[in-house]
Amino acid sequence: MQNSKLATTSFHDFAMATVTGAIFSVWHNISRSIIANIFANMNNK
Repeated sequence: MQNSKLATTSFHDFAMATVTGAIFSVWHNISRSIIANIFANMNNK
């Protein structure tokens, strides 16, 4: 979330720069949940 806020405040005139920060934030939240789930299942086996 910090990256999207930084992109929004730093590059408010460049729309594509803010989109990149927002996409990264969403991707980071999804990917870390998947990776945490994988590692949790590895410990159970």
